[in-house]
Amino acid sequence: MEKIVIYTDGGSRGNPGPSAIGYKIIQPSTGEFLCIGEEIGETTNNIAEYTALCESLRVCLCNHVKSVEVYMDSELVVKQIIGNYRVKNINLKPLYEQAKNYISQLSDFSIHHILRGKNKEADRLVNLALDNKARIQEGNLFNLNVSKREDVKEISEMKGYLHQKHLFQDFLMKELKLSYLSVSVKDKQVMIWVSAQEFGVILENRIAIINKAKEFGYEQVVLNLKSYDE
Repeated sequence: MEKIVIYTDGGSRGNPGPSAIGYKIIQPSTGEFLCIGEEIGETTNNIAEYTALCESLRVCLCNHVKSVEVYMDSELVVKQIIGNYRVKNINLKPLYEQAKNYISQLSDFSIHHILRGKNKEADRLVNLALDNKARIQEGNLFNLNVSKREDVKEISEMKGYLHQKHLFQDFLMKELKLSYLSVSVKDKQVMIWVSAQEFGVILENRIAIINKAKEFGYEQVVLNLKSYDE
């Protein structure tokens, strides 16, 4: 199969806030395409950008694509993937590792940073998903299968990672009525970041949080004050 071109984007309204991903997969020789826009819960811009990259690569691998050229407007993600920047944020590391895992399964891969104005289609899909609170799909390149294929290798700690983490995070946001909450998971430990203004709310409800964490299979809960740099 010829090289496939992908445009990806991720966005958060509030950073952190309601977030979505968007990507367009194109076969250049025919112009056929697949566009996906999808909500991913409350998170940050950078997590949304990484999630968009991971999902688009997963879909390609599920459809036996081996040569991929990616364009995205997140300079941070592009430079981390090519090795110019280190990944310091622990929330990004699992997604970075998953992206590199997918890339390792391709025979040919390149990634390029573009200006936001050159990434309008992916950005449009992000906003459609957020505005409509729904999954958006346009086109059907080769009847592309967007479900998981068993021979696409996953990093073990990433299986169900995003879905379960978002469910836990959404529960806390709604139950405690917080304006900000960030969650990351490592093994059986869940780490919760809140602003200094709302740290007291977390402490007051720590028993309920611990019990809910156990329902999700987490054995340890760590509370942290949010640092706003990515």
